Amino acid sequence: MTSKTSCNNSTSYKNRIPYRRYILENIKQRSWLAAVSLIGFFLLQTVYITLDIDNYLNTVGTEYISSYQERLPSMLTGVNNPVFTLALILLAIACAVSGYAFLHQPKSVDFYHRFPVKRTQWFTISYISGLLIYLIPYLFASLCTLIVASFKGILVSTNFMPSILAILSSILGFLILYHTAILAMMLTGQLIAGSLAACVLIIYGSMLEALFSGLISTFLHTHFSPVYSQYYTTKSTLLAGDSLLRLLSPFGIFAFLTRGSVRGMEMLFLFLYAIFIAAALWFTARKLYQKRALECAGNALAYPKTASVIKVLIVIPTALFIGLFAGSFYYGAGTKWIIFISILTAVLLCGIVEFIYTCDLSQLFRRKWSSLISILAVIGILAVMRFDLFHYDTWLPSMEKLESMSLYSDSYSEYFQYPAVKTDIDNSTYVNTQYYTLYADDAQQTDFSAIYTLAEEGILNHNLGITSDQLYQEGMEDYTSIVIRFNQKNGKTTYRSYLVEENSLLNCLETLCKSEQYRKDLFPAFYIKSNEIENINVSDLLGYTPLKLTEEQKKSLLETYQKDLLQVDISDMNNTGSIGSFSFQMKSTQNNVSDTELYTNQISNLYIYRTYKNTLNLLHEYGYPICTGIQAADVVHMTSLTSSDAKETTTQNALDYSTDIEETRTPITDPVEMQKLLDRITYAPIGITGYKDSTDAVEVLLKDETAARHYQLFPK
Repeated sequence: MTSKTSCNNSTSYKNRIPYRRYILENIKQRSWLAAVSLIGFFLLQTVYITLDIDNYLNTVGTEYISSYQERLPSMLTGVNNPVFTLALILLAIACAVSGYAFLHQPKSVDFYHRFPVKRTQWFTISYISGLLIYLIPYLFASLCTLIVASFKGILVSTNFMPSILAILSSILGFLILYHTAILAMMLTGQLIAGSLAACVLIIYGSMLEALFSGLISTFLHTHFSPVYSQYYTTKSTLLAGDSLLRLLSPFGIFAFLTRGSVRGMEMLFLFLYAIFIAAALWFTARKLYQKRALECAGNALAYPKTASVIKVLIVIPTALFIGLFAGSFYYGAGTKWIIFISILTAVLLCGIVEFIYTCDLSQLFRRKWSSLISILAVIGILAVMRFDLFHYDTWLPSMEKLESMSLYSDSYSEYFQYPAVKTDIDNSTYVNTQYYTLYADDAQQTDFSAIYTLAEEGILNHNLGITSDQLYQEGMEDYTSIVIRFNQKNGKTTYRSYLVEENSLLNCLETLCKSEQYRKDLFPAFYIKSNEIENINVSDLLGYTPLKLTEEQKKSLLETYQKDLLQVDISDMNNTGSIGSFSFQMKSTQNNVSDTELYTNQISNLYIYRTYKNTLNLLHEYGYPICTGIQAADVVHMTSLTSSDAKETTTQNALDYSTDIEETRTPITDPVEMQKLLDRITYAPIGITGYKDSTDAVEVLLKDETAARHYQLFPK
């Protein structure tokens, strides 16, 4: 009877243990971590943001304070502070490892489980104490930060709720990492193994994403990754193909939550998804603790049956990663070294993993089936990539399945300079519009037959062995790289990169530029607003000249130049040399990334051609005529440069003031011969499809000048 009563009392005690006292005692045992957490959050968040605000206000002033107000929520999650992000990840792992370290030590396991406390209760005690070690310091630092921001005028009514939402996002992101690390501790029986497993589980999905991207970019020639597309498109990208992979990774979910890259309904979906994943990880870890054998403490794995699965999951990606890394040192040797090293690494890793499991050299070839699966999987993945068994490079949907297409060429980066604009995702962040011709909604062509023909040529060239690897090789001067975006009717968006002939690209552009809207999307001058112009400069064969114009004259000059752009023949722009260029300096705005200082946004290389009659006439009217040629009578002396010397003088503009070239110079004194060479001078050796190379150049010393000029010569 007494025994029965004692048993009942024991059971009753288990159900009503003093959680508060146990949790406080647990935190006390980990006081060092609590102190590190408090000091770390205060320094990395409160102090860091305070100093950043002061620096911003001292540099920029209060005139642009609204920009920092918009940026405050992201600052609270550490978007611009990678040290804060790293510290948060390490803290999540440290809270899990220190909280459940007793499970990995035989003596500690026996000691803790002698108490009349259920396993689920021990789990809860360690969990809550670890959570409080993070949560209290973080909330304290966040509160201090908000108070400071309020006093400095940064925290206002418009960003208060976004700031609170950012704090909640950061907490939810921490829970994802924390629960993942706890799961790792449940799966392992050694402290070091648990710590390493926590790191691996957190980044495993992101590692697979990076591996997948690396394999595709290495083996498949037409691959193009729109890594910056989320900054250039008005549509959110949470459910895009690349993003879906990140949603399978704890770190990927954490990054989405803390980076604020999604809005609206997608943010709600992200929150609900993150809560579900966090709950699933928590319940899984709790269940594993209930089923965990106490005698597994000290073993690498708490559940031996998982050894084969873990081995396969480790060997395959690791072998491929090492192969890609090693192959990068053999650039130009193709993919044979990647394949060889990957397979060799897979074989070695199978033995190494078994040795870690058993610490017995005689057991290196244990679990033969998992080793065979790992090696065959590596070989299979490499074969699929090497021989493009899924026909990735030759994929082309039928025109009936496409809704629209868009086009971007690498040559645009040489010919065009676009202004910086604010993003749709973060209104305080400025980005270059370089890829607007690919991403912008207006750039998506519903009449895409010309682009489709270009894609067909790109695939044909690929089948003939003309790939991006050969772009800068001898004999490839007439080819250029392009990117095509396929927008399918089913909502899927796909990107491909091809090599095509420059003339084919030019023909495509001529067709597309029949649309006025496409010209406005293509030419940087249409991104300029007349009321934002600070200064206008013009360059020609004789150099650089600032234009002293009224506000009305600046507006008129821009509108006139835009009018000529809408009328010019595209082939003329590419095949005939320009005679000058404009440079527009815009009124001061915020820095494009950091937003910590003012800068002047300059849009240069707006080329002027002989066919721009309206622009040339207006410049002449304003008193700034363009020099269209140099006369022999204006030359003091002239020197012809050899072909090898001319290559060294290649610049974006034919005008080059460098005088440090070592060569044998041939003076030219005959006025007729001089004029023949002067007539071949072109201001800019570049067209829409890229640079126009020349092997001829001259050095010219003009009257009333002390420094000679270098010009490239082009056929007329």
